Amino acid sequence: TPKVPFEIDAAHAFVDSFENSPCGWVFTNGDRTNQWCWGNATNNGGEKAMYISNDQGTSNAYTMNSTTIVYASKLFNFAQGTYNFSFDWKANGESNSNGTTHYDFLRAVLVTGDVELTPGTTYPTGFSATTLPSTWIALDGGHQLNLNGEWQSQIAETSLSGYYTLFFIWRNDSG
Repeated sequence: TPKVPFEIDAAHAFVDSFENSPCGWVFTNGDRTNQWCWGNATNNGGEKAMYISNDQGTSNAYTMNSTTIVYASKLFNFAQGTYNFSFDWKANGESNSNGTTHYDFLRAVLVTGDVELTPGTTYPTGFSATTLPSTWIALDGGHQLNLNGEWQSQIAETSLSGYYTLFFIWRNDSG
């Protein structure tokens, strides 16, 4: 089924509270143990949220002995303008003791066009906890989101025009 872009302009906000449905989000999980889900296992003030689960959404937990890279995405068609993005997140994840190596983390990015990413165990070319391919736009401050089990707010601003896919990317290693 082709993705249908959500038409948006800078004067009108798009807000997804996830209360009624996942509102056109595509979960690209493949056969990974840890998968994007929508449900009520966790939330930030409402009753529902989008989250990683190792039991089809019953809990917001992940299996640590199963390497995973999965994607939640939504295609937008942006009218020329400057856009503010904000989202709430929490992701305990894992890094080494001095914080230089990141094993489990969340990233939020905009990618031009109708890009398809494949779930699995390997990073997309040019992607890591702290780097992105040159055409991708970071909405996460330019680095992984992890090491925080309490809800946080993230804000980014960028000028856009045309088709972009917003991706939330979850990655965990097998340790």
